[in-house]
Amino acid sequence: MQFAGFHIKKEWLIDPRKLKWISTKMVQQSMQGLHMSAAEGRSYTFSHYKNYQPGEDLRLLDWKMYGKTDKFYIKVSEADQRRQLVLLVDTSASMAHETGLGYTKFEYLKLTLACLVQMAAYQGDGLLLSFAGEDFQQFHYDHVGRHQDQIFYRLSQLEAKGQWVQSPRLLRQLEQRINQQDAVLFFSDWHEQAGEISGLAEILLKWPYDKRFIQLLANNELEQQFESNAILVDLESGQEIQAANRKRSMKSYVPSWAASRAEFQQWITSENPMVYLKRLGG
Repeated sequence: MQFAGFHIKKEWLIDPRKLKWISTKMVQQSMQGLHMSAAEGRSYTFSHYKNYQPGEDLRLLDWKMYGKTDKFYIKVSEADQRRQLVLLVDTSASMAHETGLGYTKFEYLKLTLACLVQMAAYQGDGLLLSFAGEDFQQFHYDHVGRHQDQIFYRLSQLEAKGQWVQSPRLLRQLEQRINQQDAVLFFSDWHEQAGEISGLAEILLKWPYDKRFIQLLANNELEQQFESNAILVDLESGQEIQAANRKRSMKSYVPSWAASRAEFQQWITSENPMVYLKRLGG
């Protein structure tokens, strides 16, 4: 994998220290000359108290409230409310598709997520990681900069496997964690069995948050010529399909809910992910 002069070895993507190092280099190179300030425009006006959740930073506990109520609370500022990046990630097996460039779509996605984490840390943001595939996992970090080692460990251990299973906990926990000023990025290839991923996207479209739905496509998916005797294997179900002698264009495939929606984007995995991330910021 090579982007902007960086030669990225596959083994780096499963090593949290190397993943952190290369994503730092990529973000720093891309942001040179922008003179961004992590502290610019930050406001810490008190907003409200919220219940402490296991895993949150103990230093944020309000001990005066504990003394009054015998319960654990965290004081939330307006800045905390508008500084959370929500990453919803499809970890089903189809994301392990080989791009033909020496890496999979999921390996490309891991590098992209690592760069996003670096950008969030630089801005002093919070982070909500939601991984949805054969299982659902969610991790909340009030401040990325304080938890980078843990975050990069989780990213390095991610695997794409199994089928997408719709979990009632997914929507429930997203609703509990997301604030109105948060930004939501939903990454998937939109390979689905019965509209299960699109169904989730249609629900999220109705929520009053800034959101982007990103379909990852490999170059060898854009234009494929199948011979009459070719056998295609579904990475999630294992089903073998006899391919017709035809040409298809994945780039022309847009889910029905996404037609003419500015929130929907297609990213090609041969492109430097920082190119797309800078466009998101712009």
